[in-house]
Amino acid sequence: MRCFRRAFPSPALTVDALVAQTLTAQAPQVAALTHHLPQALAVTVMTPLLQRLTAFCWELPASEAHHHSRPFGLLTHSLEVAAHALVTFTQSSLWWQKAPDPAERHRMQPHWRLGTACAGLLHDLGKVFDVTVQLSGDCGTPPPSWDPFQEPLLVFLLRHQARGALPPPLVRWQPGRGMRHEAAGALAATLLLDRADLQALTFPVARELWAYLGGHPDPTNLFRQFLTRTPGPVRALPADGHSVQTDLQTLPPAQPALAAQVLATLAQCCREGPLRVNQFPGQVFVQAEETLVVVPEAFKAVRECLAQQGVTLPGGGVLYNDLAAAGYVRGEAGRNVTSAEFRRPGKPAVTLAVLRVPNAVLWGATRPAAFGGELVVAPQMSTAATDAA
Repeated sequence: MRCFRRAFPSPALTVDALVAQTLTAQAPQVAALTHHLPQALAVTVMTPLLQRLTAFCWELPASEAHHHSRPFGLLTHSLEVAAHALVTFTQSSLWWQKAPDPAERHRMQPHWRLGTACAGLLHDLGKVFDVTVQLSGDCGTPPPSWDPFQEPLLVFLLRHQARGALPPPLVRWQPGRGMRHEAAGALAATLLLDRADLQALTFPVARELWAYLGGHPDPTNLFRQFLTRTPGPVRALPADGHSVQTDLQTLPPAQPALAAQVLATLAQCCREGPLRVNQFPGQVFVQAEETLVVVPEAFKAVRECLAQQGVTLPGGGVLYNDLAAAGYVRGEAGRNVTSAEFRRPGKPAVTLAVLRVPNAVLWGATRPAAFGGELVVAPQMSTAATDAA
């Protein structure tokens, strides 16, 4: 299964229940992984590790706008790479160099298998340090931010749940990050692997794993060969590349990058003009927890700005749904536009169509003061009326 809901409404949300639900949805990938491990290690080491990994990275994507750029993309990609790496391990004798003696080879095979699985599961985990995860903050207070060193992402979201649902996190990818996650994997691994896991790996395997996760460039590293290049004469994609290519062929990530660019341009037009903020008539009105963006008027300025960069935006309804799918606009697809009635003393009320954008998404930690006039926001309505925007 490749599509997941962002929240799991439940009378009593718990880490164990949500992790079990998510791993059940990933059952094919989990089965492909554990099939190649000795049963004892699958039960005592791999199952608890998968549970911790799921809670830790939860619904993080694996990239901003490339492969597995959807919620739970990092978890899905990690499972796929681990399973494919184990297939490569089973078909290769490359690891025999680590145990030349047949008796030692027989004894160490389960441990090298486990190390291969761990390398696949943790190879991209350094990306948790490439993102900033925040929630919408209350008026006048900074938005809550996730600290990977403090707690798993799922635990963080559960602490801020409201009315039996997890809050939608805003994931921002840090600029200029490059490929630094390749050297941060060992640091992230310290947050997941415990002493019992290291004992199960044994020292030789753990040392090889740590060198790989720490970004050591040694081309003879066993796990680097299994994950990033195919050992031997067989011409096939390595485990990481196989997962990436399969995902891009199945679900090309067309929207997240564009949605992020639209939002960034909207914020720029608010701060630098020409959009009028908290002024009537205007196009943007700040409230305590969200900002109302008048459509289609506000996006006319965004379209003009992006057109100068050679970017053409889709029609209004499609654009709004893309923003909602990326988590930038509240409301489900087709029903994310609402109406706001502006009431002015001695003058007729004016009703405008608006999108509801969480303040943390548009303003970060420094939002403007709230609009001082009187307005009433209605429930979501169809986007059909704004499709021509």
